[in-house]
Amino acid sequence: VFVSHPLPADAGTTMETTAISRLLKGGVHLHLPNGWEALAEYSYSNVSTLIQYGLMDFNNTTNFGAQAPLLYKGLYNPFVDSLLNEQKIEQYYGTWKFWNPTQLMDFNARANGPILNLPAGDVRLTAGVEARLNLMDENYQIGEFPSLLGDNGAPNVSNTPAHQYVGGQKQGVKSLFLEARVPVVSARNQVPLVQGLEFQLAGRIERFTVITNPNSINIYPYRLNVATRITNTTKEGRNWFKYSSTNPTLGLKYTPVNGLVL
Repeated sequence: VFVSHPLPADAGTTMETTAISRLLKGGVHLHLPNGWEALAEYSYSNVSTLIQYGLMDFNNTTNFGAQAPLLYKGLYNPFVDSLLNEQKIEQYYGTWKFWNPTQLMDFNARANGPILNLPAGDVRLTAGVEARLNLMDENYQIGEFPSLLGDNGAPNVSNTPAHQYVGGQKQGVKSLFLEARVPVVSARNQVPLVQGLEFQLAGRIERFTVITNPNSINIYPYRLNVATRITNTTKEGRNWFKYSSTNPTLGLKYTPVNGLVL
């Protein structure tokens, strides 16, 4: 049997989200001999998010947020109009907090310059490397629930405060790429119906590393030595995935007349 009880507006729960974001970014641009240019950039960002909201559950007596004792102890009466007979149920709400820190690190460097001179112009080469690491640090979820009237300060469920541990995860990618622009026809040597013709050759190699930990572990009640043991065990049981991708491309840029590029 399911019974729905409307509550007064002032008895509603609230959800609060607090986020702290930090960003560090820097780079260098070099003008090299023989028409070459080089650029390197690095960025680091850190975001810490705290989410907290009220929590309760009439359906059980053991899990976090369990408020069934409110019924059989007579602290909440389900047989009266819940709007006309305000029962201050909000004083029994628990608070659930979720702390989730993440980090993102990104580095890229590339250089561009001429390597060969043809009748239509210079063959220009671009070479670069990239590395990117996305981390979700180990985080905890914490639930705390007030004592009920007549319980002399004892928690309303046996496992409060409730702590849930979620192991960290990460995804990393490393890339190497080359690109060459080879002019065949330009303003220097254009012919009728061919004012420009250029080949573009490129290749990209990427290596991915993904470490996942889909497991979450409940700790009732929270104890530091237990959390440390579980943390170590969970790290050993993480899933590792590594895969790679190689992508060569060939492009053609054709300009038959001014204003039309194919």
